[in-house]
Amino acid sequence: MNDSFFYYSQNNKTEKNIYIKNSFMKDVSCDYNFFTQFDLSLKPLPRQGWKIHISCYYDNYQDILNIVSDYCFRNKITFKYINNTNILFSLLEKSANRFSAGKYITIYPDDEKSFKYILESLYDELKLFNGPYILTDKRYLDAKVIYYRYGLINPQSDSYQDYLIGPDGETIKDLKDCYYFQPDFVTPPFSEELIQEPKYLSKKYLVESAININNSGGIYIAYAKEMHKKVVLKEARPYVGISEELTSIYFRKNEKRNLGILASSPYTPNIIDEFWEWEHYYIALEYIEGINFSDYAASAGPAVMHKENKQELIHCYKKIKEIFINILKAVIEFHKSEIVLGDISSDNIIVNNTSITFIDLEDAQLIDKKPQFNAKTVGFYNEGIDELSLKNQDKQKLGYLFLNMFSNSNKLLYLDRTGGMTDRIFQSFAIEYQVPKIFVEIINLLIKSKNIELEYVLKLLENDNLKVTYDNAIKKEIYPCLSEEINSLKKTIQYHYNKHSKAFYPINSPEKNDYSLLYGYPLISLMGGIHISEENHMKDQILKINDISLANGISGYLFYKSLIGQFKDIESYIKKIDNEIKHLSDINIRNGLCGIGITYLHMYKKSQDKSFLTKAIDLEKRIQKLVISELEKDLIGINLGLLDGLTGVAYFYTYLYEFTLETKYLVLSESLIKKILSHKKNIFKGISLPIKSNSNVFSPYLANGGAGLVKTIIRHLNYSTASKDVFEKYLLLLLDGIDSKFASNPSYFYGLAGIGDAFLDAYHYFNNELYLQKAYEIFQSIQSFKVPFEGNHYYPGVDLLNLGLDFEKGLAGILYFYKKLNQTMKSKDNSLLQNTSC
Repeated sequence: MNDSFFYYSQNNKTEKNIYIKNSFMKDVSCDYNFFTQFDLSLKPLPRQGWKIHISCYYDNYQDILNIVSDYCFRNKITFKYINNTNILFSLLEKSANRFSAGKYITIYPDDEKSFKYILESLYDELKLFNGPYILTDKRYLDAKVIYYRYGLINPQSDSYQDYLIGPDGETIKDLKDCYYFQPDFVTPPFSEELIQEPKYLSKKYLVESAININNSGGIYIAYAKEMHKKVVLKEARPYVGISEELTSIYFRKNEKRNLGILASSPYTPNIIDEFWEWEHYYIALEYIEGINFSDYAASAGPAVMHKENKQELIHCYKKIKEIFINILKAVIEFHKSEIVLGDISSDNIIVNNTSITFIDLEDAQLIDKKPQFNAKTVGFYNEGIDELSLKNQDKQKLGYLFLNMFSNSNKLLYLDRTGGMTDRIFQSFAIEYQVPKIFVEIINLLIKSKNIELEYVLKLLENDNLKVTYDNAIKKEIYPCLSEEINSLKKTIQYHYNKHSKAFYPINSPEKNDYSLLYGYPLISLMGGIHISEENHMKDQILKINDISLANGISGYLFYKSLIGQFKDIESYIKKIDNEIKHLSDINIRNGLCGIGITYLHMYKKSQDKSFLTKAIDLEKRIQKLVISELEKDLIGINLGLLDGLTGVAYFYTYLYEFTLETKYLVLSESLIKKILSHKKNIFKGISLPIKSNSNVFSPYLANGGAGLVKTIIRHLNYSTASKDVFEKYLLLLLDGIDSKFASNPSYFYGLAGIGDAFLDAYHYFNNELYLQKAYEIFQSIQSFKVPFEGNHYYPGVDLLNLGLDFEKGLAGILYFYKKLNQTMKSKDNSLLQNTSC
């Protein structure tokens, strides 16, 4: 494990390893995180205008930089370039962000006249070089590395910093989408070239939708006009890939070859067509009905079922057996055809009932040829993978694929490449959900046995009757003392504070600002027992944030100040909110009016300054109009969650009642809760809540599902008895519905910790120690996710790929749950838990 698992709210400086030829010009350069800029023009950079982008490829980036830098030095033209090969090469790969992909050098002309002159001059020197097409720009003539667009260059940090301003003062957002955009007030710099329309593609196919689009090309569902049926079109763009030879076009042609070898297989799609359109290569494949393996596990796997519904689980396991048998038969057939798959993952297999199809063979290779690459997806191999032959690598990946049907703990292989954490969580799941022992055995065989034959594994599975019998081979976990765990996590936060001599913490979303309530230093420091005094430069930085929301903006920072009882010198923050709030139409807690209203109510609670209560009441009038409008739409596609939806609005109304005692607010809260409950789904034991009113995706979590509604209903019932019997009935059903110790991650808002917090609220409301027991069991389950590193303990974020300390998805939110649990357990002599607390 290394520091790459930590994301900070600002990037650490990357080692520079691409240099200009003119070393004497180094003195006039400015080095930033991953690029170097030369401000050579005698004029200041314009706010907006034409800019030029130069792309490159693996074999020509230094030559192109030498040519462009020499030209800009001679002519005193400002430019910047990517100064690190790791960053540059990442912009040439399949996974690159399409908006940034290919942008190696950026040139800033003084005006339109110089813009045209630069293009004409560089054309002669660069027209023979190759590079990827920059999707946001127009190509200049036929030069494959020269592109241009009109956009922002040097805007001021104000409310218009994301907008282009026209000659009459009109504003247009500078688009960040992956297509060329030119505002209406700008005249095209060159006479429009004749755009060559697709010929073969549009004649033969009608593209209906995109399955996936990345930097290497797209995968589309299309209608074949002559054959009158659906097909899948796979596109490959030139000069995108992992090396000069291994381009996206190489891999797409490799896929066609592999499918040709397996043409008679029932486990692969048939090839229908191949063709070139402009510079892009396409293959057309048979459309396969079904859903991918990952979606099948998420919608029909045992993890989404209630463990007490034995009949449903038995039926589920029988189907899984047939699916596994078919996958094993397919891989056996591929290996007999001398093909190894390489990239085996849950996104590359379509499941239709119990039949399966491998739909992505671009990374497959012939066994008897020297391997040119070694493709693998993180989460489907462990640290021993490179010691295995390519065939045995396929077997290990199959093991983790099968494990993924039961648990997403295979994602933890990014953090713990030994596989220990993944195995520990899977084994616990297997016991809890009575997974047939054969599944555990074959998964262990595939992952851990170097020379196991797939035919042997297949025979074991075919002959098994899915009995559930476990011996004592799986050790019972010894869990740490709760108070010791709290101290351990506080120590981790304090370590990072001391390491940087300031509040600088790794977080799960590095694009968030340092002062964000849910991601920044305020709640992290508070949970770690660290007091941060506000300095003048901090205040200036906070006021520059063009976000007034609770989650990530100035309201959130005020919420934090009210938590620590600081109400001095906050007038400028209030003024900033008052100036910006008129533009806000969102009503949710995260980014909208309810979040700001909750901030004002909390400030009133802590300060007793009635001006804050008045502001919340005034906000309610706007919120009510927007809520009524939403209710009249009958909640078509409306978010129902606590952070982003109507549960949060109901929470706000109950909170407002607490300080006003005006019944009308409770009535509105009750109406919203009833409307939300009308979208419930009955499950084997309890009910579940969809993320949106028209969604089939259900969530037990605090941010967007059942746990958030549990906390909201309990808060409402603390003040209202009008619907007490009805709401308590639904409350018990919701608590049954969220009862799971095997959520996908340990976080507060999107994982186990938030569910545990909801059980604590239920314990306090019903005075039933069963819910306290469940909260403590969740604490125990969270321990399975704990990652030790350099003497500290961390927890992975929602995607299980990195370690963050933030409140929403990281350690601080989990620590909040632990502290609340510990306080609850110490407040009363609990007979059920008398031996668990320290």
